[in-house]
Amino acid sequence: MLKIDFYESGIGETTIITFPNGGVGVIDAHPSPTNSRAEILQLVADREIHFLCLTHPHADHGRDLVPILKNGPKPKVIWHTIPNFKEFTYYATEFTNFASPIQSFIEKFNMEWANCFLDIFGTAKEKQILRRQLRADVQPEVVDGVTIHFLSPEEQVSTEFAEKYAKEIQAAEPKGGDPNRLSAVLALHYAGRVILLGGDALKKNWYDAVPRYRNAGLPKAILLKVPHHGAKNACAITKKFSKRWPSYLDIVSTDPKATAVIFAGDVDHPNAQVYEKLEKAMTVTCLANGLKSETLNTTGLLKPDEASQLCHSHLGFTLDTNGVVTQTVGGSCHNCKLKV
Repeated sequence: MLKIDFYESGIGETTIITFPNGGVGVIDAHPSPTNSRAEILQLVADREIHFLCLTHPHADHGRDLVPILKNGPKPKVIWHTIPNFKEFTYYATEFTNFASPIQSFIEKFNMEWANCFLDIFGTAKEKQILRRQLRADVQPEVVDGVTIHFLSPEEQVSTEFAEKYAKEIQAAEPKGGDPNRLSAVLALHYAGRVILLGGDALKKNWYDAVPRYRNAGLPKAILLKVPHHGAKNACAITKKFSKRWPSYLDIVSTDPKATAVIFAGDVDHPNAQVYEKLEKAMTVTCLANGLKSETLNTTGLLKPDEASQLCHSHLGFTLDTNGVVTQTVGGSCHNCKLKV
């Protein structure tokens, strides 16, 4: 039996896969500011860790990987999507010795998450933990009978991101790239079913990921972790785009109905139009983190004065050897439905 647990993390995500042999994989992790779950070390205590996966370089997806690396069971490998990491580390650690444009760039890039990644990769190097960059051209990995397909990012995207960074680090007003464009998309294939984990992948990621999914001969997904907290920029929902470009909605099962899990980020996420599409196609349930309530002109479903309410703090599912998915923790999306 394959087990997957999603935990409320305030502004980010924490997902733990439990494989049939009892070992785990941790896909992104951030502490819960509401203390709605056990500490991350308790969740992985005495478990074999097959991998840690940082889907993309945002600290709200990686901060709680650090205590695992420092004090938890030693993982076999760290999967990540960060290109040209040596260069990134060099500039992030040495920027104070450079002229102000470099310092400005690093600050703009957000030093908070830069420090997080230095902790992650520095500890991994110190403990001699294998690091592996994920791209769409990487061959599937089999973990305890579960085949994991890597559908994003494309090699070209990783290359362009690194080149853009290298060029703009010398610019007077550097902008950097969007780290969500680097987001990994994972498809877990087990017992004839697929669990699709969309990370924070944007529309353009799915233009490539959907054909790759189909070319791999995978059945439509029965469980979807909705990408980018249900944001509009992650789904081609308008007629202009949906007729021409594929989206994750094209590769989820409608018979039987798939389940959609949303980490609802703030008052703009999930987007109302995206939520409507999801609800028509799937059974929707969510972890409404909603801790950023300062945005008043919302286009999402959570009202600013209610954005701190949790829909669920923990959602759990199992996928048995017969391909049957059962929700073991949590329920349907109730708070968000009240806002439609």
